[in-house]
Amino acid sequence: KVMEVPRDVIKQSKIVAKELVKFDRMKVVDDDDIRFHPTATLKDIHSSTLKLVLVWCEKHKSDTPAMKKICKIPHEWKLPEWDQQFLDVHHCVVVALCKAAHEMQIKLLVDMTCKVIADQIKGKTTEELRAHFNIENDLTPEEEEAIRRDNERRGWEKRT
Repeated sequence: KVMEVPRDVIKQSKIVAKELVKFDRMKVVDDDDIRFHPTATLKDIHSSTLKLVLVWCEKHKSDTPAMKKICKIPHEWKLPEWDQQFLDVHHCVVVALCKAAHEMQIKLLVDMTCKVIADQIKGKTTEELRAHFNIENDLTPEEEEAIRRDNERRGWEKRT
């Protein structure tokens, strides 16, 4: 699927920005009104996820460099109100946004989605994490017991 996006919105993606620079260096010939447009192929990103990334990019297209540096120590900052609301979605959507932002090299969105995911899992037990992410327990009772003993031997805090 092809999506047309203004340059000032999509330039936040380092991957797309590199393609735009390559395109700008080419001599573009415009014969008989044939127009050439730079394109970037983004495989493995669902169109619905890409649309959300573009909504986020539109909102952040005018961010100052200072805003982009707020994520140096993620546990010490709070997401801006708009981003809190935007990322207040099912964890599967946040993970998809994080993967897309990583592939597109949009650092601020990667940092924000990672913070949301970290906040979602903070303080959860192994069983709660499995339930949250729908992960099947593939350990045998014997393997679980061996892990428990090893953790106790190392002095790691037991989590219930």
